[in-house]
Formats: sequence, C-alpha cells, structure tokens
Amino acid sequence: MIIMKLEDQLLDILKINKNGLTRGELCNFTGKPRTTIYDKLQILISTNKVKKFSIQNKHRGRPKVVYKLCF
Repeated sequence: MIIMKLEDQLLDILKINKNGLTRGELCNFTGKPRTTIYDKLQILISTNKVKKFSIQNKHRGRPKVVYKLCF
C-alpha cells in the first residue's frame, strides 16, 4: 500500500478536475475535515502550486471559492 501525503493527494485531485474544486468538494474526495484541507491548501498556495479564485453566484450571498492548480 502506498501512503501519499495529503498535499500530493490534493494536487492529484486538482490535476484531474481542471475547473477547480471547493474545499467542501475536496473534503468529499479525501474524507478529511475542512480545517485540515484549508491548512494544506494554504501551504500549497504559499508555494505557488495552487491558486484561489472567487466565482460570483447568480444569487445573493457569498461568492463560491474554488481552488485550481497554477501549472
């Protein structure tokens, strides 16, 4: 059995999903809590591997935040 670091797992998931994913969607893929995903995404953002984008909803309220690969 191969054990991957969560950061590598997130990069692989984002590589497959070119349009990006929300934290909630990443939680569903990994089975990890939102705070853990958030912490790992911050590391990936600080190393310029992942970018964070806001997508305006057609409805009122908070925009959807999506994470995508930089490369």
